[in-house]
Amino acid sequence: MKVTSNALKLNNKKHASHPTRSTALVELPWHSVARTVISTSRMTLLIGEPGCGKTEAGQHFLTQFNGHEPVVLNGTPETERQDFLGTFLLVGGESQFSDFSLTRALREGRSLLINELGQVPVETLVTLLPLRDGRSTYSHPITSEDIPVPDDFRIVATANPQSLEMSCRRATESAKAILEGFSIIEVPVPTTEQLQAIVHSHLPDADSDLISSGLAHWEMYRGIKQERSVSGLSVRSILEYVRLRTGGLKNSSATRIAFVNKFIYDSDLHSSAALRWSMNTSGDQ
Repeated sequence: MKVTSNALKLNNKKHASHPTRSTALVELPWHSVARTVISTSRMTLLIGEPGCGKTEAGQHFLTQFNGHEPVVLNGTPETERQDFLGTFLLVGGESQFSDFSLTRALREGRSLLINELGQVPVETLVTLLPLRDGRSTYSHPITSEDIPVPDDFRIVATANPQSLEMSCRRATESAKAILEGFSIIEVPVPTTEQLQAIVHSHLPDADSDLISSGLAHWEMYRGIKQERSVSGLSVRSILEYVRLRTGGLKNSSATRIAFVNKFIYDSDLHSSAALRWSMNTSGDQ
């Protein structure tokens, strides 16, 4: 039986390896704690509201720690065991076992970044349990192969409190066993000053007034999420707004696209956001 890591080259967006980012990470107070935890713990969970910089920071820390970009798994309710472990594929008329996120990271001396851990079914996450206790090998549950676990192998996962709570309610004991394997860091929402520095780092030539306007809109529409305790906006909305305005779009249109329409997945939230939009814009398109 042949084993290959080529499965991630398939058109599957749940697994990704992002190129090195050119934007420098804006240093926040919790970053030094996270670096220490990641250096000493195999599995770290960053938990916080959307928009607080968990994913970008996690990827930066993992790359900084062992010098390699991590393999990225974007968790969804449809994430299956094979998304971590791999599966058999027919390659050139021959059956080969192809690695996916976890096994690929182990074989290539890289780490694993799991986005939205709370979205992943608990029965899928049990594949991580053997990694909790610092074992030097990972016994593959499908192929029975013992895969070496490098000393600098790390898993960083991200989650927001709401989705993680819902996941734990569905499978309390299993979820508890999984979470016990993680060192958990609570990530605070960035302050206005920190957000401004983050936006400047991504868009160094952007007009300061546009950035201030984007921050004001973010605060306004983020309140809709807080009222309903539903995940909503991230700093990406501010960046999108500034780019749209810089490109020539008027305020009302840029606001509608970058902020209001981010709630389109929920008709009540979208209606609430649209009402705020109609009350706070001049109606220019």
